[in-house]
Amino acid sequence: MDMSVFLTIAKTHIPTLCGMKYTGSDLSGASRCLLDHGLEFEIMWGPEDVLLGALALGMKSFIGSCYSFAAPIANRIIEAAEAGDFEAARSEQKKLKKLKDLAERFGDPVSTFKALTVIVGVPVGPTRAPLRALNAKEMQRFQSTLQEEGCLKWLTESD
Repeated sequence: MDMSVFLTIAKTHIPTLCGMKYTGSDLSGASRCLLDHGLEFEIMWGPEDVLLGALALGMKSFIGSCYSFAAPIANRIIEAAEAGDFEAARSEQKKLKKLKDLAERFGDPVSTFKALTVIVGVPVGPTRAPLRALNAKEMQRFQSTLQEEGCLKWLTESD
């Protein structure tokens, strides 16, 4: 369903509706929501893969699966875009994409993303069934690969 149409219909049935998280990576659909309803509702962007594109549309709120461990990268994307430095913003977006893709190579995203929160010192709790946490050997291999690929420094470096 077109989410802009959904918001038009939903606001007449849900009096407490105040916004939505746009989870699809369809920038055109997100733009429709923002243009049609952005003054009325908070439209939050989900997919980190195209964070820079969402910023270009005018998105101001973000909820994604990577922000708990990759907030430094996301913040640098936002800061660079706000400063008009799109070369730097694209460079940071590539880092975030590489980190996310690398994590997904090591298992299901929930388990590897939770492992990343442990690696960066912000554990968010155990992986729940039916998924499983990375075992010690997998965690070591994952962390070593992140180090070799230069990803760990991206999570801690500041401007």
